[in-house]
Amino acid sequence: MLFTQFISKSELTSLVPEFTEAIFGIDRERVTEQLKPIADILIDNIVCFIEYPYVDKFHRDSYYSFFSKKHNHYDKNSIRISFFNEELDVKNYFSNIKNNVIEDYFLGFISLRPTTYRIIGHSFINPRALKNNNFVCCLSSKKVLINGRQFTIHGFPYCSQDNESISCSEAAIINLFDYFGNKYSEYSTILPSQVAKVLSKQSYQRQLPTNGLPTENISYVLKKMGFGTVVYSCDDTNRSSDVFKTNEFKELMYIYIESGIPIIATLSSVKSHHAVIIIGRKDIKDDLSYKKKKSIFKSSNKEYIFSSIFKDLLVMDDNHPPYKMIDYDKPIFNSKTKELYQFKSFIVPLYSKVHLDAFQFKKFFYTIIENFETDPETKHVKFRGEKNSIYRFFLASSRSYKNYIVTSLSISDEFKAIIVDKSMPKFIWIGEIINGDMISVEQKVESIIAVDATESGLTGHLIFATNSRHLIINNTHLSDEEESPNKKYQIFDFGNEIFYTFASNLKGVHTQWKN
Repeated sequence: MLFTQFISKSELTSLVPEFTEAIFGIDRERVTEQLKPIADILIDNIVCFIEYPYVDKFHRDSYYSFFSKKHNHYDKNSIRISFFNEELDVKNYFSNIKNNVIEDYFLGFISLRPTTYRIIGHSFINPRALKNNNFVCCLSSKKVLINGRQFTIHGFPYCSQDNESISCSEAAIINLFDYFGNKYSEYSTILPSQVAKVLSKQSYQRQLPTNGLPTENISYVLKKMGFGTVVYSCDDTNRSSDVFKTNEFKELMYIYIESGIPIIATLSSVKSHHAVIIIGRKDIKDDLSYKKKKSIFKSSNKEYIFSSIFKDLLVMDDNHPPYKMIDYDKPIFNSKTKELYQFKSFIVPLYSKVHLDAFQFKKFFYTIIENFETDPETKHVKFRGEKNSIYRFFLASSRSYKNYIVTSLSISDEFKAIIVDKSMPKFIWIGEIINGDMISVEQKVESIIAVDATESGLTGHLIFATNSRHLIINNTHLSDEEESPNKKYQIFDFGNEIFYTFASNLKGVHTQWKN
């Protein structure tokens, strides 16, 4: 028989700890201590719905592979707490209220598992449930059955480590694959026992209980499960193919964030390491004018990288509640170990056919501009801004970028037709040049360069480039019989196309917090 009950948010840290102690035998003060930080970040007008027993597939997997083999008894079931808009409660749950889409009332869920060290299991919360959601981030969606009703929820997966079968590293891997498994058909979720199985082929010692995973092992799991993994490390005293100085390391990290790719970052303290998932950044549109005047443009006629505009990152850190905002430039304090952590490396789960990485694209981008400035065919086409310019780089699917072009009201039909008819790979790298003096809530773009992401760093291939008045396309599709076989480019003249920054990679208020 299922136990179900609607409660208010104020009862979340009183009734639930009492109920959890009765079911799992975990001291209610410990439950309250772990539940309160999550309750604190939720909006006040929220309705909670408790269910027991609930099958959290990740805990159930850990139970059969580890906890069931212990002498002491551990419950294989979990408790699920779902969150709803205040308008949906026990009185009208089964009725159609106000003819609204039922998903608008569902704000996500958390699960509580019977693991004493950390009880927060698999969770999925929509940012609309948070008091503070001034950010943009990666989101995926999943279907959930709550008390007989099916809902679709948009969010980012979260779970804490249990310190025995799952460390911070395994939690990051599991959450990352849950995100990609929900979002793309090419990938599937991965269970804790599957992580251990993959690592058993590489490791010379036992996988359970876990001792955590170094960066190399995390990358190995992602690679074995189908990603074209790339690892970047930070060290101001050393430089090799994948080791970068602090500023360049930060810039590369932000390029992947702008690309809408969640990355696993490893942080180091004097004594230990920690892993988190970076899923987004602060939504800066409301304070760009302030930042422009006060901190960015300290001198005239200078080029700036987009990452220099902001420093706030959004992470999923199992030491904190979900959707934690951190300051990149400040050491991260771990309240459990009382240590300070700093970024050491990050792992990018690239699509396997993306061969051009961020570092190679950035170099190729500047090479293209230099070539345009010296080539007789293109030197009349100006790409660099005359004043302060901001350079923004990101990876995008050609499908979403073409949709951005086609649906833009400020781009002519003639321009749209050329871009839509242009054959493109599945993923493209985009470089935007933004005039700093024009930054506003609607950020205008002066120039755009698109590059084939499936080419390597040695054979990078331009797809198109535009400075709003001109469009340049490679002539590689022309045959020898055509009129101008010796010309490298086709150049189209337009009046004045108006482009705005591409904003489909990261979700937020502008997408109604939907994937």
